[in-house]
Amino acid sequence: MINKNPFLIFGIFCIIALVLPNVSAIGITPPKYEINFEPRLEKSFTFGILYTPGKTVEVSVGEEYRDEYKKADLSSYVRFDKTEVLIGSDGMGHVTVTLNFPEKINPPGRQRSLITATEPKPEGGGIGGIAAINGVIYINVPYPGKYLETELSSENIEINQPAELIIKMTSRGKEMIKKVSTIIEIYDANGNLVDTLIPKSLTSIVTNDKRELKTTWDTTGVGEGVYTWKAKINYDGNIIEKERSFKIGSLSIRILNFTKQFSQGRISVFDLEIQSIWNAVIKDVYAYINILKGTKTITTIKTPNYDISGWQVKNITAYLDAANLEIGSYPVEIVLHYENKTTTETGIIEVLEGVELEKPSPAAKTPVEKIIIAVMVGLLIVIIIVYLLKRK
Repeated sequence: MINKNPFLIFGIFCIIALVLPNVSAIGITPPKYEINFEPRLEKSFTFGILYTPGKTVEVSVGEEYRDEYKKADLSSYVRFDKTEVLIGSDGMGHVTVTLNFPEKINPPGRQRSLITATEPKPEGGGIGGIAAINGVIYINVPYPGKYLETELSSENIEINQPAELIIKMTSRGKEMIKKVSTIIEIYDANGNLVDTLIPKSLTSIVTNDKRELKTTWDTTGVGEGVYTWKAKINYDGNIIEKERSFKIGSLSIRILNFTKQFSQGRISVFDLEIQSIWNAVIKDVYAYINILKGTKTITTIKTPNYDISGWQVKNITAYLDAANLEIGSYPVEIVLHYENKTTTETGIIEVLEGVELEKPSPAAKTPVEKIIIAVMVGLLIVIIIVYLLKRK
């Protein structure tokens, strides 16, 4: 007979509700628009709503949930051509949102209006939340006087490659900025001043105008490492100071650390922590690890092949069988192979008497791995539930 224990059935129902994903997902496209404020301007925007064909989705002005945007209430300036969107056979419906600006909006700055699409309530009720998604319309309201927004941009480079340093600027004030001058100082990882650059000045930047100030730093003869450039930006007597770091690298991989203690008579993990000093992916990286007794190699182990991304720190793993190793210390030679090059590191490992060694921390799971694990656990739970219900 099927077990009709109400507590068991309720528990099963809760597990299924928690584990099984939503069959329908609601979406909105494009996710955002951006507009510069103009007094009395009327502007329309079209959003596409993605959902199950034949269903109706509600749209409304969304509620703010981030403190930095709790500035201006724009809801009274928003109008919809419809508040219920019927989803077509292609899985999409459309809504037009119109903004009618007043003479002025306070306070100034980057304001926004959230446009929320909410899925319909489940037919027949049921347990579970109702999904909703927001589109955003950003409104740039100018500041009184002169106001300059700045952003620094630079990329990691190869050794002896020129470094392009970019300052992106946008005038967000009501008054024109007559002149922008800049001094750039470049520092090494120890805080030592390496170079000073003075780019050309920019002039006549009007409201909402976007400019880029580009300069190039010649890195010939500069060593690899992390460098910081600090920009002191002067616009009509107003000072902005910003900084950003970038890396100069070469096609090489460093060995940062490795496992140094092993338990006698056991197969143990031999971890190598390595770091790429290159901007691109290096493929098929592997290591030979030689365990020595004096100058003679007594055992050699190898890691699998790995790919390592630009500047990535990564653990690669081999396995050491310490069954035939006596208790004591052993010299170790690690030879890392990649792109017809090698990096060698030497050191000492210890084989200890049958002790429980601390296990290395597992590598963090990627989002995809987490999803796969969740799905597998969910399927296992469903299989167990079906088996229990069918058991007589």
